[in-house]
Amino acid sequence: MSIRKHLPLSSHLSTKFITIDTGKCQACWKCVEICPNQVLGKVMFFKHRHAHVDHAEACKGCKKCVRICPNTAIRYIYISPTREPHGDQDGCYPIVTMG
Repeated sequence: MSIRKHLPLSSHLSTKFITIDTGKCQACWKCVEICPNQVLGKVMFFKHRHAHVDHAEACKGCKKCVRICPNTAIRYIYISPTREPHGDQDGCYPIVTMG
């Protein structure tokens, strides 16, 4: 097992489609297990535990992680540049964050 150094970079907390709020993450790892493309990984340092993005480029925006998170720590943020914002099948509207 290798130990990776975790840097709190924005690239570790978001992809083109999702963003992770580490303050809400309870480290249940459901999102890590359900991700079909192994986008998400685990940070486990003493009391510092949360999901984080390992492979942002592999994220396809399937929303499986968003739907399974019991603490709403993962949000869908993607809006296509060629279309106006629209609701998904659950009637939810994506949130775009600036910054």
